[in-house]
Amino acid sequence: MENTSLDIIVTAYNSADHLDECLRSVAQQTHESFQVLVIDNASQDSTAEIGRQWAERDARFRFHRNEKNLGHTHSANRAYGMLSGEYVLQLHADDLLKPDFIQKVLVEGLALHPGCAYAYSLFSRYIDGVETGDVGQFRPDLSTGVHQLIDYLCFTNWIIQSFAIFRRSHFNKVGGFERHIERFRSDDAVAPRGGFLDHYMWIRLATVGPAYVVNEALGLYRVHDASLRKTASGQKRLIQEAIRTYDYIYDDHDLFDDVTRYAVKVNQVGRLLTNNGLVKTAVDMVNSFETGPEIAPIRKTFLSAVYHGLNKYIFDSNEHYNRFMLETPANLASLRSILATLPADPEKLVSNYRR
Repeated sequence: MENTSLDIIVTAYNSADHLDECLRSVAQQTHESFQVLVIDNASQDSTAEIGRQWAERDARFRFHRNEKNLGHTHSANRAYGMLSGEYVLQLHADDLLKPDFIQKVLVEGLALHPGCAYAYSLFSRYIDGVETGDVGQFRPDLSTGVHQLIDYLCFTNWIIQSFAIFRRSHFNKVGGFERHIERFRSDDAVAPRGGFLDHYMWIRLATVGPAYVVNEALGLYRVHDASLRKTASGQKRLIQEAIRTYDYIYDDHDLFDDVTRYAVKVNQVGRLLTNNGLVKTAVDMVNSFETGPEIAPIRKTFLSAVYHGLNKYIFDSNEHYNRFMLETPANLASLRSILATLPADPEKLVSNYRR
């Protein structure tokens, strides 16, 4: 087996209330081959003191403090440049790892599947010190093993950075953190263009390899910003960032094929910008006088990707498990019937179009 040492970046800003518990969860991992770099983004509380204490008592831990607040992504990128290992985990200072996270995600997962670009586990929300046992969001219901995720990621993201390990070589192929910084410029005070780093990161990585999925909650995702997300301004910000993220995916011709680019537009138009629904939007795009000719050579592959991306989604919540869905079973059945009548794509006859 190849070297399974892991570089863990812990990004922290005013994280004194949670950082010690986070680092303790790392120190208690059953797989002990790792090094941790805690990068403090010029916190104003006792974050730095906690980080230094860990670095002094455990040789696997290092601490770095930025002289000024660089913003989350720039800070993560600085830490990334200070490390060199092939396997990387970016852990947020308020999240926790269960003791066998590295063992199951890296040692028994990613390291045994060299074709995979990354691996992740499920997680449970962690509210006021209590594990809820659900993620409280949409996710595809996938078994433990290797899966190509790009079709699912056209519609939403469920992978939390704290619970996903990626290969440095693959991440560098798709631009690393630098590409996100260039695209979103979230720290530009004049013209901020925020976006979803995690979503953009995982769908880019999906272009260079599948993922190893661990269908087990091995992380605890601390929820303490629910009030922000419920406000009108918070919801508006999230929607704007989602729309912007899909715009950039559509614009990244060098990374994404036309099937993926048009599939993200199905989600953007059918779910975020209108109430048309996803299946109807996809079929309308195929039949459109404008986009129809463009999609015609790949229409069956395109509609198949939409169907595949939607068919396994569930809303993983103890309270509303069966209430919310990205698309109704009836509409998915209609799309399946349409696919049964379509001939193979002309372009599929001359090239292996899909990754």
